[in-house]
Amino acid sequence: MAEKQNSNKTQSAKGDAWVKGVNDLMDALQDTAVSEVEIRFGDTAVFLRRRPGIVPQAPVAEAPSSAEEPVSRTAIQAPLNGIYYDRSSPEADPFVQVGDHIEAGQVVALIEAMKVFNEVHADQSGRVTALLVESGDMVQSGQDLIALDVEGEKPSGSQP
Repeated sequence: MAEKQNSNKTQSAKGDAWVKGVNDLMDALQDTAVSEVEIRFGDTAVFLRRRPGIVPQAPVAEAPSSAEEPVSRTAIQAPLNGIYYDRSSPEADPFVQVGDHIEAGQVVALIEAMKVFNEVHADQSGRVTALLVESGDMVQSGQDLIALDVEGEKPSGSQP
């Protein structure tokens, strides 16, 4: 009987070590852009995935604003659920980058839904201040994708 208790304590200690290791890994990856990790050791596997819509944002320097025109902040939002892409092909340049000035109607991203690539268009002109999701991320309809500083008129979108 004592042998079985020792065996259970050993298994429990190993399980506790695994849980501590997973927690340490989650803490270490918290402020990184890593969205998925799979670890296998023997018959044991751990798969970690960030919740959809929760994407860490790298610190981004503010784009300089014009002192003459008022600046409002808004975001371009996903028009549908799907996989976000920041370029038309892996070899192509991104549609937009932080600091770019974009015009209303300009294609700023693609969202793949049901094997169809849908263009995402800017609904107003402005300067890109942050890319809020990474290429390949699953996005939800209405999720903020690209933060903008809009010069002139008050934006109709959400505040980032």
